[in-house]
Amino acid sequence: MKNHLDELKSLRNQIDNLDAEVLKLLIKRFEIIKKIGNYKKKHNLPVLQKSRTESIINKVKLETQKCGYPSEFFEKIYKSIIKSSCNVQNEILKESEE
Repeated sequence: MKNHLDELKSLRNQIDNLDAEVLKLLIKRFEIIKKIGNYKKKHNLPVLQKSRTESIINKVKLETQKCGYPSEFFEKIYKSIIKSSCNVQNEILKESEE
């Protein structure tokens, strides 16, 4: 019984390590998003660029389908990330208006 629990603990540790990596990457992504927001503000560009969003979602669909995973799940995650990215950029654009 203990061996099974050790195996489960090991698998959970792997998940914890992956979660830590994902979080670090998301934080890094949002740091870049802020730079993009400042660039868009400086050059008077709109936050939402539909073709870019569609391109990202299409890449997600293709990659997840290649791996045999349900693309809908990953699409929802990326749409949420994109929405949050737009919110961050909108806040940056508002800074000059205040």
